[in-house]
Amino acid sequence: MKLRLSYFIRFLGALLVLCITTSCQKESDRNGILAFINDETRGLIKVRENGDYKIQIAYYPSDLMALREIESAGFNGNPDSVLEELNDMFYLHLSFSIKNQELLNRFAYDADLYQKVNRDFSFNMKDYIEIITSEKEVIPCMYAHAPLTFGMSKANTLLMCYSKELLEDADWIRIRINDPGMGYGYQQVKINVEDIEELPRLKI
Repeated sequence: MKLRLSYFIRFLGALLVLCITTSCQKESDRNGILAFINDETRGLIKVRENGDYKIQIAYYPSDLMALREIESAGFNGNPDSVLEELNDMFYLHLSFSIKNQELLNRFAYDADLYQKVNRDFSFNMKDYIEIITSEKEVIPCMYAHAPLTFGMSKANTLLMCYSKELLEDADWIRIRINDPGMGYGYQQVKINVEDIEELPRLKI
């Protein structure tokens, strides 16, 4: 009888751990995830200002990028497969502005200079932005994309993709943003991995 009771107690303990683990893995839709990220108390979005310059840095989970593919025209694959395929990556979404306008507009007075900074922003920013973990490891950028806005937006934006592998043993990541001559100056922010782990997963 005592042996049966012991097994029963162990079973209840294992079930409790499973329930706690499952409940911690919350799910939400796109709007819920974005609201979570944009809540500054969650620690996943940072803002740095230097005079009229403003930089916003946000951690984006791979689920948001997977959803973009799932909702694209002509998609007829398995949504779960897309989520799994991209699960090993994370993204940084950065915006750069001056006086609530696109940063690059500042250089529109000089065609040659504008072409240079536009080229740097479109193709070379991954050379100026560095992520270092608490274990002093550098996470290389896999690719970066700067959408064309033609001066019609309030900021120039940049989406950068990274592997999650080095996050596993890290307590935090530090994002260092160097200035290639655009005027915003050197900036850095820190994001805690435990805050990243609190992000809900996408509910399909």
